[in-house]
Amino acid sequence: MNQRIDSSLVRFVEEAKRFPMLSPEREQELARAWRDHQDRDALRQLVGSHLRLVVKIARGFTATACRSPTSSPKAMSA
Repeated sequence: MNQRIDSSLVRFVEEAKRFPMLSPEREQELARAWRDHQDRDALRQLVGSHLRLVVKIARGFTATACRSPTSSPKAMSA
């Protein structure tokens, strides 16, 4: 990966980490605020929190892909 893409990815991950994980109740409040009032801050919080979740899931895939080639296929698919 070239250095520019790598630094952009690092900035993206750092930005995503600034958002808190939301409780289900808070996520519903924000979703309603966006739906009912087009509250752009509520939308920003929802999207940011979901980006954080995407980063977390992607890291799990990266960790799985980086396992030793001697890892069992069952462990790789888990």
